[in-house]
Amino acid sequence: SVTFSSNSAGTATVESGTTTKHITFSSELPQTPLINLTPKDFITGGYKVTNETPTGFDIELSEPQTSDVEFSWQAL
Repeated sequence: SVTFSSNSAGTATVESGTTTKHITFSSELPQTPLINLTPKDFITGGYKVTNETPTGFDIELSEPQTSDVEFSWQAL
């Protein structure tokens, strides 16, 4: 089995009415990771990862949603 730390995988919720969520890693990584991001429900519009750094990243939606949207993410 594979085990991920809070620096390598997790979930994040972009709250309804907002378009951005910042994710902070529990400790700084040695370099900027590649981020994989998947919404756990259908969303209106698009989404992307921005501001990737060794300390975290942002989830950005192209438009606000009418309900909270949960995302799964992995940092590799």
